[in-house]
Amino acid sequence: MPEGGRIWTVEDGQGHRRCTCRTTHVEVRPFNKVDDAHAEVEGEDDGSLERWQVINREFFGREATENGFVFDDESLVVLERFEMLAPVA
Repeated sequence: MPEGGRIWTVEDGQGHRRCTCRTTHVEVRPFNKVDDAHAEVEGEDDGSLERWQVINREFFGREATENGFVFDDESLVVLERFEMLAPVA
């Protein structure tokens, strides 16, 4: 579970470090309570809540199937906001 203030590194598909980030906010909500503001900040596809729901319903549904749990609109999701501190040269 992420925590506010945590500093972490983003790696690309080959394991190369790309940037350092800091978690600024963590919140747990039911999937169906995620709002337009979060969807816009996360920026999936066109930034709309509708596209966020489609993309993430597919993702969480796949994860549920692969990992033996049930996902529905009442399932809790972790919403994490972060800021990039510095790119890695």
